[in-house]
Amino acid sequence: MVIKKNEILLGTAEPANINFSGKLYNINSKGKLNWIYDAKDSKKMIYGGEEYINHYRIMGIRVANLFGESDKQIIMHVAHWPYFPSNITVLDNDKNLLGEYWNSGRFHCVDFLDLNGDGVKEIIVGGETNETHGGVLVVLDPRDMWGTSPQDSTKKYFTKSVQRGTEKYFIRFPHSPFYRGRISDGIMRIRCYQNYFIVELANVAMFERKKNLEECVMF
Repeated sequence: MVIKKNEILLGTAEPANINFSGKLYNINSKGKLNWIYDAKDSKKMIYGGEEYINHYRIMGIRVANLFGESDKQIIMHVAHWPYFPSNITVLDNDKNLLGEYWNSGRFHCVDFLDLNGDGVKEIIVGGETNETHGGVLVVLDPRDMWGTSPQDSTKKYFTKSVQRGTEKYFIRFPHSPFYRGRISDGIMRIRCYQNYFIVELANVAMFERKKNLEECVMF
């Protein structure tokens, strides 16, 4: 009998220390460090002629079998401190980078669902865009997941640091009734079921009150 032992994934999100923040640690069941992935090793992002210092935080870690094979993948939500951008990073268990998708704004949630029945789970990400201060939903194919969100090339939230994104869908939502022109709306939750998923839109400033979520069913 083969006994499988879990590994530990630890992500750091330290606003006060750029050298400690933004690292993903892979630790085996005996407490030995297997490897470290540093989000600062990624691209230097420039928006509107301004370079955003490489200070990132690991905001979330998920593990999923995206390709229907025995090996699982690591999906990280990485966010700039204290501003934007955010990205979704996919690694294999040997720290190899499989995909990295940037958003000119914040991401808040992620889930996985095989939308077209081809055996590969799409990565479904919810967040907000700085360009409109509204909620966005992004659907990514983990086999080809690169680039950045579509932005107006004449505005300050546009970047040439990476290519135009390879997303399957990028859906902008209308503002909620709680939007007042300053604090963004965002997709705050995603719930996946067998053949559909539900997203929940809220104004970021009021989300903690949990009184202004608007549900939208996506097939």
